[in-house]
Formats: sequence, C-alpha cells, structure tokens
Amino acid sequence: MKFLIVDDDPVILDLLTEILSGYGYEDLVTATGADDALTALHAQDAPFDCLMLDIQMPGMDGIELCRTVRQMPDYAETPILMITAMSDKPYIDYAFAAGATDYTVKPFDVVELMSRVRNVERSNPYGRMGMFDPTGRGATPKTGYDYPVPVTGSVNGFIRMTVLENYARSIQKQRIFAMVAFAIHIPELKEVHASTTSARFAKVLTGIARAISETLLGTQAFMSYIGEGKFLCICDHTRLMDITALQSELALVLSEDEYVPSGIAVNGLSVIVGPACVPKAFDRPKDLKFIERALDGLESREASHVDRPARSIAARLFQRLSFQ
Repeated sequence: MKFLIVDDDPVILDLLTEILSGYGYEDLVTATGADDALTALHAQDAPFDCLMLDIQMPGMDGIELCRTVRQMPDYAETPILMITAMSDKPYIDYAFAAGATDYTVKPFDVVELMSRVRNVERSNPYGRMGMFDPTGRGATPKTGYDYPVPVTGSVNGFIRMTVLENYARSIQKQRIFAMVAFAIHIPELKEVHASTTSARFAKVLTGIARAISETLLGTQAFMSYIGEGKFLCICDHTRLMDITALQSELALVLSEDEYVPSGIAVNGLSVIVGPACVPKAFDRPKDLKFIERALDGLESREASHVDRPARSIAARLFQRLSFQ
C-alpha cells in the first residue's frame, strides 16, 4: 500500500512512519499541511492507496482537506483514516460527513491503529459482500436486490455499510451515547427489483435514500442500504421523532413523485420502521450490539406486518395528521 500521511506535528509524522515501516509498509509520503498534501496528490503518477489525515492544522484543516480530496476522481473511494486529538462527537460527525472512512483518536494504541489500517486495506468500494453481519464471520456474497448497492449521486448522510460501522464504533468508543440505531424496510423493493433494470433500481434506491435523509433532517443522521429492501440509520436520539410518527411521515414522503416515480410498485411503497436502539454502557464498541438489536427489532416488527396491504395515500395522510 502507498500511504500519504498528513500532520503538522513532525513528531507524529515520524511516529506514524516508524510504526507503518515496522509492520512492513514502506511506500510512505508525508506532508505537514493541506497545501503540501494537495501538491503530493497531484504529483503522483499512481494514486495513493490510503490517506491518514490530522484534523487540526494551520490553514485548511483535515476535514476540509478530506472533502476536497473526495472531489478528485482518483480519490472518490480511497480509504481516508482520520488520526486526531479531537474526540468530541461534532468532529467525528463532520469527518464522516466529509468522506472519512474511519476515525481514531490520539494518543493512539499501536495495535488498534494497525487494526484500522488493515481494515481499510481489506475494504472495497461497496463494503462487505452481503448483508451486515454482526458476528463478524463474514456474509455470503449476494447480488441485485440483496446486495448493498450504492446510491447514484450524492445523498446527505448516505455512506457505505462498512463506513457506517466505523462511525458507530468511533462514537461508541468515546462513550458517547447520544446516538440511536434503527432499521427501515420497504417491502415492495423486492417487487420493484424483479420488474426493472439494475440502473433503474439504483435510481429508486437513491430516491428512497433522499426521502429518508429529508425526513431525518436535523437529526445528524447517517445511513446505508444493507440489502433486501432495508436501510440502517444512526442518528442523534435526542433529535429523533417518535418512531411511529417517523414511519407515517416517511410513508407520506415516499408517496410523492419528487422522490420515487408513481407506479413504481403496484400498490405504492409501504414503510416499516424498527425500534430505536441505543448503546448500553457495557456494550463493547467492536461488537456493535445496538445495531444488532436494531436489526432484530425490525424483524420482530415485520412479523406483525405480514400480508398487510400497503396503506393508501389517504390513510397515510390521516395517520400523519393524527400525530400533529
């Protein structure tokens, strides 16, 4: 792997270079700020395989540098690992929103740091080949409707599943419990996938992702499509509306042609939102048990929706008004 390491502290640059070299990584380039980093990025014949960025630097900070790098075609999917002393949630949120792949806080543990490096080394543009696997044992490769397809175009808060997991671990490791996970299922997506092309299905997913993003506006939400018509969301639980109201609101939004073309499914799109699950004090960050509970909770809630017909727009509107 070819690394670009950016930090205004020469001691950190020397330390990271020594650590990576000790683990067999020799193709290392360092930069003391954003300007030097951008010069290095443009000067390389072959793109870097991984970027490691500090946040607090003179001039352009690491978050803005990350956002700038993501605009470069060669670096749209390149792993970017933030290595910083900033542990507050807003910094973590801003970094992932700018395109960071992972986040670790100084002073860093060498074993953990190398674990993160190897994690991004194994990553691919589409995350895990299959559904989210809370056991960590790996999932069976899947395609089409079951595959965690990336949306087309930019949707605020939408990130790959592997990155969403990294975000959750980063927040949980700092013992920040102001987040909640919940899953959303659009049952008709199976029908939609069976009756349309892959490109059109991706556009439908994009519209749904945009509708979810708009519905969760103000909650600092991140989300990912995890396959089988399901989205996983993580946001600030203090800003999240009641789950039943959220389900009604999202169903109404999806009935509008602005997000998904009318007639895309025979009876329209219905929505099932699982319970909101928060991390517990005894949960280990690497296990992401609160995400596992959110997925299990969605399955339990789906059981009560079996064979239930999609609600009409009028019914959705009535339910929405009942919560105002």
